[in-house]
Amino acid sequence: MLGDPLARVREEIRNNPVVVYGKSNCTQTSQVKAKLDNLGVEYSFMDLQGMNSRKQTLQALHAITHQESMPYVFVGGEYAGTFDQFKQGVQTGKVQSLLKKHQVMYID
Repeated sequence: MLGDPLARVREEIRNNPVVVYGKSNCTQTSQVKAKLDNLGVEYSFMDLQGMNSRKQTLQALHAITHQESMPYVFVGGEYAGTFDQFKQGVQTGKVQSLLKKHQVMYID
């Protein structure tokens, strides 16, 4: 990936209805992906594990979210939280409301 990491991250978030940034070997990332799969949501997964620009991408994500823990979940360009926030959001229906707001198909 070339160019400014912050611009790349913002473009990825803008161009995909649902984006997950995490590591493929991370349990919490796997759980978020499983919750999205259970909701039938199509999403873009950005695997930071083998990414050459991992450090710069993490700095960009931190600049956008002011959070340092993974995974980072975005719905319709909006930050939906890290693992705990996303998990709670699914339980309370906040994530489903965000999906609906941005017209992202999901299983109710």
